[in-house]
Amino acid sequence: MALIGKIRNNSWLLVVLIGLALAAFVIMDMTSGGNGAVANQFELGEVNGEQIDWNEFQNMERTLYANSSGNIYARRDFLWNYFVNRAIIREEAEELGLAVGSDELMELQFGVRLSPVIRQRFSNPQTNQVDRQQLNQLRSAIQQNQLPIEQKRFWQVQEQEVINNRLQNKLATLVGKGMYTPTWLAEAQSELQSKQATFAYVKVPFSEISDSEVSPSDEDLQRFLDENKVLFTNDQETRVAEYTVLNVYPTPTDSAELFEKVKTAAAEFATAENDSLFVEFNDGVISGLYSTVDEVDPVIADTLPSIPTGAVYGPYESQGAYRAVKVIDKTIIPDSVQARHIFRQVDPQNPNSFAAQKALLDSLKNLVASGQASFDSLAMTNGMDGTASNGGDLGYFTKNAMLPTFEMQTFYEMEVGELKVFASQAGLHLVEVLDKKYINNEEGYKLAFISENIVPSETTQNRLYENALTLASDNRSLESLTDAVNGIANLQLYTTAPLQENDFQVQEITSPDASRSLVRYVFQEDVNVGDVSPDVFVVEEPQLFYNKQYIIAGLKSIIPSGTPKLEDVRTVIYPEVLKEKKAMLLKERLTGQSLQAAAGQFDAVVDTARNISLNSTFAQGLGSEPSVIAALQDVAVGQSAGPIVGDNGVYMIQMVDKVDLPMMNNIAQIRQQANFRNTQQIQTKLMTALKANAKIQDERSRFY
Repeated sequence: MALIGKIRNNSWLLVVLIGLALAAFVIMDMTSGGNGAVANQFELGEVNGEQIDWNEFQNMERTLYANSSGNIYARRDFLWNYFVNRAIIREEAEELGLAVGSDELMELQFGVRLSPVIRQRFSNPQTNQVDRQQLNQLRSAIQQNQLPIEQKRFWQVQEQEVINNRLQNKLATLVGKGMYTPTWLAEAQSELQSKQATFAYVKVPFSEISDSEVSPSDEDLQRFLDENKVLFTNDQETRVAEYTVLNVYPTPTDSAELFEKVKTAAAEFATAENDSLFVEFNDGVISGLYSTVDEVDPVIADTLPSIPTGAVYGPYESQGAYRAVKVIDKTIIPDSVQARHIFRQVDPQNPNSFAAQKALLDSLKNLVASGQASFDSLAMTNGMDGTASNGGDLGYFTKNAMLPTFEMQTFYEMEVGELKVFASQAGLHLVEVLDKKYINNEEGYKLAFISENIVPSETTQNRLYENALTLASDNRSLESLTDAVNGIANLQLYTTAPLQENDFQVQEITSPDASRSLVRYVFQEDVNVGDVSPDVFVVEEPQLFYNKQYIIAGLKSIIPSGTPKLEDVRTVIYPEVLKEKKAMLLKERLTGQSLQAAAGQFDAVVDTARNISLNSTFAQGLGSEPSVIAALQDVAVGQSAGPIVGDNGVYMIQMVDKVDLPMMNNIAQIRQQANFRNTQQIQTKLMTALKANAKIQDERSRFY
């Protein structure tokens, strides 16, 4: 009570202390993250002062990728670039007075000149034609405010994509209008286009010189780095990791247990009264169609004809699993079936559509069966597919030509002359089988399978995980980890390429989650060069859902932004310098040689490239070799040239013939062609240039 009295008597002090605490909290929140982290805890980044909000980013991701099973980091990378591009384009468009009006937006979404965004999302993948019927239905629903809430959100997001794409195209068109090819350049291109060369050549690949014959020194590597700084200069810090991978394989005990499990299930399967129920309970499969011997697994193809109906064969091993198969039925299958149908499409958005369409087809069936109407006349007036105009006639069709349900009904369930209404994956059908042809009299088998994938048990996975944890905890430095890995059979260290902070793909690691976790670790502020992660990164097998790899990683080096040190890029530069030194050695050995002598010395062949335009960089047989083709300009017929260092080897050439074609005197047309080629690259290069000049603050690594 005395303490409470003191607080009451000094309440002003309490107010001051609370105020100071709140101020400290606000200041801490504003400065948290360090290194220029944004104050707003929901700010994913900033582009030229425009914030990218994490909540908006997530909402767009949920809207566009609902139920998507793709790479979450790849789609987030795509979305990030969209938000960055949108911010840049909005700013540029506002300064230039570019906009997309309401009428133009409607045209882009529903008119003749559809946006690429709409074309991509609403085109039939088989025909590449836009589904106009679907678009018209959506337009009507939008106008009547009848779109479901989720679809409305999707369309709102898509509208922004359409606007952004249109503004980007307008911006690119504006820049394209400023492209110009000067007359002297058009004339030079015309002259080169008018010359063709046929020449003999010998290609000596760099591999003709063994690695042991050349030994790049540090001086060679440093010189190469100095001469090619622009290729290696980074605008942001990168980091290199080293890691080892412990692969998880099933033990002999795991395999034996799985085999016995299938063996026991196979014995029960043989006496099961309800095959469908047994298969469903044991996660098996019953084939909907009949299969021929040629269509089944080769492991059982020879045995299948001798298995009685109702008998079980197995276990047998196939495709990484132990399997058992039961023959449900055998029958002689027709080679082809002739049928006709009346097709009715079901509206998935309307719960009453199925019942209504089935009732219609049932009534049509009664009309045909009673003789009150002909099948073909009803098909012409009621059919909803391309066969309607032909009375629903499907002609003769073979196995695998129709949807599975349709094939099952017409080939095996229905008799000739029978009428039947049934549903397929496409919709509802009234079908009449007109004929069945039996030529090969081949036997078909209806089969049921149970199986167990041969995968590591949980015990095996846990044991190896404990081993990985022990290896990581016992070796807290890369130096120690390297020594340990060198002493363990089947283990090795991998070195990554320089990683950026938001990378999500690491070579040799198939899991995006494991790759992203590794990258996040090496970019933690408290991680030093040489440190090893205390966590083990897990790679899950995506289809079979077991842990197939455990990864232990450490930080090998940090490469600051700007021009790197030699040690930071040694592994990248070394192959290039090695190729350079091999080229120098090959030039020494080829200098003064004839083509025939060069071919004999290196066991190569003298080949001929014919009618190669001097305006090209590609030649049939050579591939892309701009240095070789450029050298042709100064070589006369009958003369030799070389050695010439190309991209894929060192070349000796001899001019066989040069032809002067009629020059294109239409300089305006050449200029137009050149401008067209340049404008094709504007979309990509324009955004790259605008991004390079934008002030972009990227805080994605704080969120994922």
